[in-house]
Amino acid sequence: MKVSFAPLALSVGGAGALLTVAWACASNPSASMPGEIHSAAAILYEQHCAACHGETGGGDGPMASFMRISPRDFRRDKFRFISASSGEMATDDDLERFIRSGSRASLMPAHPQLSREQLKALAAYVKEFRRLGVITEIEESFIDEGEDYTLEDLQEIADERMIPALALVVPAHRPGYKTNRSRGAELYAANCASCHGPTGHGDGTEELKDDSGRYIRARDLARGEYRGGGLDRDLFWRIRCGIPGTPMPALGIGNATDEDIWQLVDYVRFLPLAR
Repeated sequence: MKVSFAPLALSVGGAGALLTVAWACASNPSASMPGEIHSAAAILYEQHCAACHGETGGGDGPMASFMRISPRDFRRDKFRFISASSGEMATDDDLERFIRSGSRASLMPAHPQLSREQLKALAAYVKEFRRLGVITEIEESFIDEGEDYTLEDLQEIADERMIPALALVVPAHRPGYKTNRSRGAELYAANCASCHGPTGHGDGTEELKDDSGRYIRARDLARGEYRGGGLDRDLFWRIRCGIPGTPMPALGIGNATDEDIWQLVDYVRFLPLAR
């Protein structure tokens, strides 16, 4: 079944006229994927994603109300588990990796049965939902500022914002690297404890909200479950790149060396053992 999109009103430039443009007309998956691939991606999305994320990607599927953690609204929420040290857009590999691996902590199921081609099709389909949301955000910004614009303006700016930064290559440990628990504890206290708590139970003193204004709780690191993947590489990315859409900042190169990040990864690994 092909996903249908709700109408989107776009006001256009100097004439002040209104164009009623379907989501699909503004930018839909079939515009960037050949018909057979688009149809296959729509079927995959309906089979594996729509029950939670909704038919139009709004996080409002029939299962959403039963979930402790709300499914991602692909149209309005930023992709959170990125591998780029700058920017906020996920790479195709980021999306494919998350779809394949899932996240037990958020009840997102893994999909190891999907082929590489199927993962790529689903990732592209989901990115189109986000692109439509970006177009809406840009239009709202123009309206708020009282500026004229055209549909082409919206699409051009959205195209630019959808380009992800280059993925960060996770560096290997330097020769002779050793875990330094004291250094890890020092870095954790300075950069993590205010949100994740002194012992990692997600009970820090900061009041946390995501970009939508929803109250959220920092990850309970002492449980040893991580939403963005549990490999050392994944933890390095989460610390270095941050989590867009949440208060989790990127710990940039100017604030921590690669060895500092690895010491933090080791300390985060230690927290479940210290319970």
